[in-house]
Amino acid sequence: MRLKIAINQALSHFGYSIVREDTFAQLLRNANGRGEMMSRSEAAAPPAAMASSQIRRSGKLRPAVNEPPRACNGLSDRSAAERCSGWVGEKVADFHNNGIAVLRTDTQQALHWSKTEAFDRDVSNLHSSWDWAGNSIKPYGTVLQSGMPSRSLQGDLLKLFSQTDFDQFFRGVLGCAISVGNCRLVRSRPHSQTGIGPQSWHEDGCPPGIVRGVLYLTDVDESSGPFQYKDHKSSIHTVMGKAGDLLVFDAMRLSHRAMPPISKERMAIDLVFMPRLPGQEMRIISAGMNHWPSDPFIFSAPTDKSEFRKV
Repeated sequence: MRLKIAINQALSHFGYSIVREDTFAQLLRNANGRGEMMSRSEAAAPPAAMASSQIRRSGKLRPAVNEPPRACNGLSDRSAAERCSGWVGEKVADFHNNGIAVLRTDTQQALHWSKTEAFDRDVSNLHSSWDWAGNSIKPYGTVLQSGMPSRSLQGDLLKLFSQTDFDQFFRGVLGCAISVGNCRLVRSRPHSQTGIGPQSWHEDGCPPGIVRGVLYLTDVDESSGPFQYKDHKSSIHTVMGKAGDLLVFDAMRLSHRAMPPISKERMAIDLVFMPRLPGQEMRIISAGMNHWPSDPFIFSAPTDKSEFRKV
């Protein structure tokens, strides 16, 4: 395992990584089956020097450039939409087709959370941070606030995402059961400044196989900072909704932002959904601003950036 990691790290300097041939073929079938164009880097054949260095017949080189992967959930169960009953199949299809799905949860419970949870922190990042989950060390301003979810809220979310319908949805989206890798509260006060940080257009830097979620705790209209995303044609879509609406989206596939609220504040729960191994229990991890308690993909070692912030 360590040898494979070392080889891939070395190959990454040339823009390539090794994947199993069957996995690579599956990714290509899924990408082509969706009618998507492969990126130039994916379509380009590796140079002869690199091709001759392929390791065993079971390995294959593929480009490993730092760009949004178009097949990050390529191993998911795409037939789940046909087998699932009720709203689940429709939402699984929405995610695969558009990169986003909006799920309904209990409105009254969401409004209850908005009144009982404490948004008492700024959005500075004083924690150790992985290079693919970084955030500004200094806060973006006083209009954005964060908070640590209470144990009661974590328990409620554990029950919610452990329900059969939600389990089926995430299996259809990612091909496996999930845990919540980071859960935090976010509040944006009305302001007239240009959006910065999460209120400016961006794509996340998380590894393939991780999807993001936003659960509205207040009703959200055009004046209260709705979520926006751009589709593959760069057309902008605005997602308004009621308290309790849960947006699940591929943050590497879609350029997105939270619009700056104009007249009403927006309160929400920011969620990171990540695969969990067979036999592991569902968990709701709350680690603050983008501080991941572990790096399951072994991307890099953590760095402590808090010393660079002027207090």
